[in-house]
Amino acid sequence: MSSAELTALVRIDGLERDMVADALWRDRTLVKTWAMRGTLHLVPADELSLWNSALAATYVDWYLGPDRLQWIGLSRDQIGAVTEAVATTLDRSTLTRDELMARVADILGDPDLAAHVGGGWGTLLKPVAFAGRLCFAENEGRNVRFTNPRKWVRGYKEVPPARAIPEVVRRFFRTYGPAGVPEFQRWWAVRPAQIRAMVATIADELVDVEVEGRRMRLHVDDLDAIKRAGRPSGVRLLPAFDQYVVNVTRNVDHILRSELKDRVYRQAAWVSQIVLVEGRMAGVWKHERKGKRFIARVEPFETFNGRTRKSVEREAERYAAFYDATLELEWVD
Repeated sequence: MSSAELTALVRIDGLERDMVADALWRDRTLVKTWAMRGTLHLVPADELSLWNSALAATYVDWYLGPDRLQWIGLSRDQIGAVTEAVATTLDRSTLTRDELMARVADILGDPDLAAHVGGGWGTLLKPVAFAGRLCFAENEGRNVRFTNPRKWVRGYKEVPPARAIPEVVRRFFRTYGPAGVPEFQRWWAVRPAQIRAMVATIADELVDVEVEGRRMRLHVDDLDAIKRAGRPSGVRLLPAFDQYVVNVTRNVDHILRSELKDRVYRQAAWVSQIVLVEGRMAGVWKHERKGKRFIARVEPFETFNGRTRKSVEREAERYAAFYDATLELEWVD
């Protein structure tokens, strides 16, 4: 949740504390759910059915493939029984993980099988979310709660896969293009044959472009704009797991030098906090909060001039102000 808040802060001037939480739990204009790559996302409530439809149509074969079944340690029928019991229970109730596990045990008469619902990574809850029958409700103390999005989201309307899948592909290429099929596969993370079929749904909207000798695809409506665009400018401090860092092509050295990739894309799928200078990943940074102090430690990949350092400081001040804290900026040169 902290990464989600800070991702919004970087892009929205005037964002204040509790605005994201209010949008999630009070206004319900945002929804927290498992989405692409099986990771947690916040999505606009009025678009949740779009994402659910595309996920339901494409993720079942990937998520319940032989390798994954072996890793989970259950058969496809066992997973199907658990996920249907979860979905049926949430059709009627909003429950914590422990409450949900207990209800599923009652339905299945198999506490050992139902215990898989309690896994911290949500392994058997994700397929229910993909199918549009689970999302997060407001916590009960420190315990997360789950509910049915059709109850949680006002005016939830089904979107057919034939409309949802092309729209998902279109949004990716309009946001991250020029990009290639490998970039889309890393973002959506299903089998290569499925990825190719998904991209083919908007083939007539994509044009080929060349980026440093590599063939990539761009949405035709963005071609003129990208021809007119100048070089990126400015400095940003991006939080962990920021969408720019997660999804930008990793094969263009002027965005991130190849020898530095391990500093950004780390083990256990961790994505570092980045110092972005004119669109380039030019350093990493960390922060911690100690009472009313916001301590930022910046580690450049290159020598920053005085102007860039002042810009980094201004960015760090935005974070400190967001937390109503005093900035302490440390440089690791």
